[in-house]
Amino acid sequence: MANRLLPNTLIFEITSRCNLDCLHCYNVWKNPFGYKIGELPTIETLDLLNRFLTQTGAKSVTLTGGEPLLRNDLPEIISWLNSRKVSVNLISNGNLLCQEKWIAALCGKISIFELPLLSCEREIHDRMSGFDGAFDSVTRAIAELKLAGERVVSVFVATKLNLPTWAETLELAFALGVDGVMFNRFNPGGRGFQNLQRLQATPEELQMALRIGGVFSICPNSREFPLVTAVPEPIGHITPWIPSEISGPAIIHPRFSETSVKNRFNP
Repeated sequence: MANRLLPNTLIFEITSRCNLDCLHCYNVWKNPFGYKIGELPTIETLDLLNRFLTQTGAKSVTLTGGEPLLRNDLPEIISWLNSRKVSVNLISNGNLLCQEKWIAALCGKISIFELPLLSCEREIHDRMSGFDGAFDSVTRAIAELKLAGERVVSVFVATKLNLPTWAETLELAFALGVDGVMFNRFNPGGRGFQNLQRLQATPEELQMALRIGGVFSICPNSREFPLVTAVPEPIGHITPWIPSEISGPAIIHPRFSETSVKNRFNP
């Protein structure tokens, strides 16, 4: 890997299992082409993480899936990363995270929780998530995490379905006390590619959404809220069940972070 641009952050897909069926899901195992799916046992997962951390010197790992909380060994994996002095971010759909056992198991061990807030309207959020009750679960999870003093970033995936509620969703995010918001463009892949016509927003719609975000960031209530940042920092994306010549049973995809919204509300 000496000739590669080494990542400072690793995104680790620790499972392909998920308890939602999002219309916009971009993961390759949701497409009809028969990609291999699965997850590594605990020991192999930790061994793979150890090798990639050693090879790259990365100081931050984002755990994602699928839904990471479907792995019973998630607390063990996180504790191991904590012991390596690695910053851990967790991407979850929040459907299980609202449970008291998970709040107790994870609080104090995660740098940032990233949870979807796809709309201020329950029906739209649930429709995009493919699960009735998803909105109630994630808003409760955000509230419980904030009560516990955790850092939470909400994620808005911009589609034709939810863009009309973008401004009100920002207000809801602020009311819930999140520490930042990510504004992500719909990335057509996986199941999302099958829903391209239903979901793909026009450039004009996206530009309007960014203008709304810009107005929100400077409205006269002393909130500091820059809505779009471009971070020129390499990220290593690891899919541990796709074979690779790099380091055992995984593939690492060097890439760069793109348009995201990560900043703190300062009331």
